[in-house]
Formats: sequence, structure tokens, C-alpha cells
Amino acid sequence: IQIFGDQPEIMAKAAEKAMEFEPQAIDINMGCPAPKISNSGGGCALMKRPDLCGDIVSAVKKAVSVPVTVKIRKGWDKNSINAVEVACICEQAELTQLQYMAEPERICIRLLPIGI
Repeated sequence: IQIFGDQPEIMAKAAEKAMEFEPQAIDINMGCPAPKISNSGGGCALMKRPDLCGDIVSAVKKAVSVPVTVKIRKGWDKNSINAVEVACICEQAELTQLQYMAEPERICIRLLPIGI
């Protein structure tokens, strides 16, 4: 199940609620550029706030017993490429797996699980 947002406490509650559906993992969307998601601070807008990305991963990880994954892009825009920084912060928050979406080709690369 994929969730999105920009408030760690609410994201944790959403992940807890999602557990009622017995998901294999909770995926946090930090890569969607759709205005209805990014204009509210979620999706790829989180790439502008790397520390918040870590806070969200940490809160969700504490709330659920299944793996927590994240989808990111290379950055908010071509002038702010920070995928490595965001990935490292998420890894420190004990992220299970990271998916990187490269633009403009929109290639998705599922990386190996972190820490497993």
C-alpha cells in the first residue's frame, strides 16, 4: 500500500490504518510530481526537505511491522539534485527499500533492500 503526505504523525497513523488490509509493505511516495500531491507538500515536494523525509520514514517504521519502502526522484528540479542525500537520510531512519525514478526517461530502478 502506498501512502503520501508531509506530516510524520499523520503518515504513521495512515500506515497503521493501512495495516487493516494486511499489506506486504508500506510504500511512502516521495516521488510523485502531480500537482494535487506535490502542491500539498507530499510526493516529490518532500525532496525539498530531506530531514522531513527521514522523520516520516522513522515515524512510519515505528508504526508498522512490515517493510517500509520509499519512492524518490533525483531531486525537486534540475537545479536541486539531492537523491543521494535523501536516500542516506532515509537509510539512517531504517528504510527497508528505496525506488529511484530517473527523469526524463522515467526509468524505475528497484534497489536492493537496505540492511537486510
